[in-house]
Amino acid sequence: MGLADLWEQLWDSTKHKYLSHLHAVNGGLVLYCKFSLSSKFNRKQDFYLDLPKWYLISQFDVPIPTGGYLDVDIPVEFGGGHTRLGITRVHMEENVGKLLDSGSFSQACV
Repeated sequence: MGLADLWEQLWDSTKHKYLSHLHAVNGGLVLYCKFSLSSKFNRKQDFYLDLPKWYLISQFDVPIPTGGYLDVDIPVEFGGGHTRLGITRVHMEENVGKLLDSGSFSQACV
């Protein structure tokens, strides 16, 4: 499977999902992941105060990018050196839009 095949399949899928898939693929490229030509979205049925529909959409089970890594240089003040962090998956998930209270009645952060 080549990267060109992946791009073609993603483009052939519904156009409004293209940009979100593009972000997942770009994240996978940066993290040296393997790519799957298929993915699956599920409904996570749970109580979300910020989400009136009572569920959110997640790609947790079958994401597009999996099995990557991130190389990190550790600063000298923390012992120095180099380490590699393993990445299990880069999955997409709907944001519930949590509201953060700034302590002021006139300001709120979303």
